[in-house]
Amino acid sequence: MKKGLLIVVLSMFAVSAFGQAREIIKCRIWKPKSFCEIPSTVNIPENAKFSVGVSVTNMQCSELDKMKNVAAIWITVREKNVNELRLKDNYSNIRLIRKENGDTLQPIAYMSRSKPVGKSEGNPQYLSSKSTFGGECVYELKPRERYDLFIVFPTVEAGDRLIIDDFFEADVK
Repeated sequence: MKKGLLIVVLSMFAVSAFGQAREIIKCRIWKPKSFCEIPSTVNIPENAKFSVGVSVTNMQCSELDKMKNVAAIWITVREKNVNELRLKDNYSNIRLIRKENGDTLQPIAYMSRSKPVGKSEGNPQYLSSKSTFGGECVYELKPRERYDLFIVFPTVEAGDRLIIDDFFEADVK
């Protein structure tokens, strides 16, 4: 019995020591000097399909810079075995549960990357939560790849809980 327990404990130690049990979802607060300054190493989902009759409003990064106390959650998703991220009308499937009082906040904006016709790289843009998708926007993901998501809220603090229905739930650090 003691020998079996020792093997289990040593196995758990080996997994943690050698990093085989990696964190799949990482959420952290992102308060840049400017929302226009996007880190160059990010992999933002690009291939989006919108429902028929969609009306989308882009929010310029300079508009976000003018807002007081806004912050984004920078989410890194690693090796999650999913092939899509769904954003519902007015981001109704995304919510931030505040640690301090349990209040629920909806996003102000979601960062997307659009590709200009004929070019391989596009500038990041923020889709406003005022957008009416008239259904949903679906980003195609490659399973097991790393993606970075940026979701802007009126306020964010460590310990708040981010929920994206049918995708993940995680605490903000």
